[in-house]
Amino acid sequence: MTPPPDAAAPQDPAVPSDPAASRNESHHLDPAAPQVVGPGRTSAAHQDSSAPVPASADPVPAASGTPGPAPAAQAPAPAPVDRRFPASVYRQGAEPDPRFSLANERTFLAWLRTSLAMYAGAFALEALALPAATGWRLAAAGVFLVLGTLCALQAWWGWRATERSLRRAAPLPGLGAGAVIVVGVLVAAALVSIGMWM
Repeated sequence: MTPPPDAAAPQDPAVPSDPAASRNESHHLDPAAPQVVGPGRTSAAHQDSSAPVPASADPVPAASGTPGPAPAAQAPAPAPVDRRFPASVYRQGAEPDPRFSLANERTFLAWLRTSLAMYAGAFALEALALPAATGWRLAAAGVFLVLGTLCALQAWWGWRATERSLRRAAPLPGLGAGAVIVVGVLVAAALVSIGMWM
């Protein structure tokens, strides 16, 4: 005799009857139990945390609290001594533009030429036969000699003061001797004129 068709067949208790129920049961497993993720392996989250950690092959030495010796700093090389003359000019400040120094030298030579011209005028008053009184002529020659000496001194003083100002980046000096030379030339010319008319 066959059983009726609607009768339920006996099920094996090891096989779940509902797949959804089996999935829900798998989510409520004991978290402490190891989860099998493959043959002979368990999940990394459930591995034994008490396993010894292997020591590093190259241990890092602890930083010392005492710093090591600092490298010795090299002493700077001594600056070469400038032996140019005059030392009162070349041992001050920095090197200026060479064009300015050359222009200063040309001014120095111009003052020397002026000095030579003054000396030539003084000698000419005695060498040439001028129709002038002797006293006035000698006085004019003496003025020209003084002016020539003053121009020679101005050539040196002016060059030194100007070069020093260029090296210091300071204002250039004034021309104090210029007024004296102008007045001296006028006086010498007046003496010669008076001697010719006497």
